Amino acid sequence: METKNDTTITSLPERIILAIDITCEMSELFTKTKTKLQVAAQALTMFVQMKTIQYTNQQTQFALVLLAPSGVQWMIDFTTDIAYVLSAIDGLTVAMGEEDKVLDMSKLLQLVQEQFYRGNQSLGTFTRVFCIFGRSTQIPIYSMGRDCHAALLQHPGFGFDVLYLHQKPRADNHVREIFDAFGQTDVVESSTCPNYLFARHHKAQVVMRDVAMLLQHPGLRQPQPKNFDEMKEMIRFGVAPLLGVSTSTGGGGGGGSGGGGGGGSSNVVMDAAVNEMSELDVVEPPLLSTVVQVLPGDVVSDAVIHAELVP
Repeated sequence: METKNDTTITSLPERIILAIDITCEMSELFTKTKTKLQVAAQALTMFVQMKTIQYTNQQTQFALVLLAPSGVQWMIDFTTDIAYVLSAIDGLTVAMGEEDKVLDMSKLLQLVQEQFYRGNQSLGTFTRVFCIFGRSTQIPIYSMGRDCHAALLQHPGFGFDVLYLHQKPRADNHVREIFDAFGQTDVVESSTCPNYLFARHHKAQVVMRDVAMLLQHPGLRQPQPKNFDEMKEMIRFGVAPLLGVSTSTGGGGGGGSGGGGGGGSSNVVMDAAVNEMSELDVVEPPLLSTVVQVLPGDVVSDAVIHAELVP
């Protein structure tokens, strides 16, 4: 698809709005020693650094938005000062002692829309939100209705990605309902730049893989697979090139949990590269991971939750 100025979407420089939750649930442990906010901050640091290295010919601009207990707060305007952005990420803290208000997606999208159309920036850039959300008990609302934001969500130069760090789903939380609420940011009518939605409740190195998937320009993406094995293959062949790791297979080997034979050595190399960059609690036994995925073009109610062993 072409934009109004006849420039392909994939050649447009990106403006990325980092929207991060800092409410009390982000203080919950995500790994044995790291909180959700610590994992999120390290993942964002990797994302910003790699995005800057990856696209040296295009100056990616970053902005920072806080999903605070009192509401949505625009903290840093779009900038190419990477050191400034990284310093802000490193200084993130959980806002304790305040009553958490439910996230109003309408207010977030209104704020984003104001920035999106400011100074006709929407004509020469691709803007996307990278939202990290960590609540499992409060379902986001659209106080103005989702349809009020259709023009923004359907704009060919806009995207909305989500990384949802949640508690293990159980009867006293609302993980599925929260996932469905974020699924409404997806656009059924367009697959030009599909949104990605990842949800994890543990294993920081898997979160790092998810974030590495988001390094790719949205215009180059394939739709997010519903099938779990297909998603693993997409991660393998999508993340490895971004990290400069070969995906060529060695002599094969056992398929492991749910995987096919062959490619074992390349997966080990890729995992090592991600682990080295993340420096998180990577020495863990394989655990049951809940992977929540939604496909562009799918009705939200058709989204599936797969429980598989993470290799």
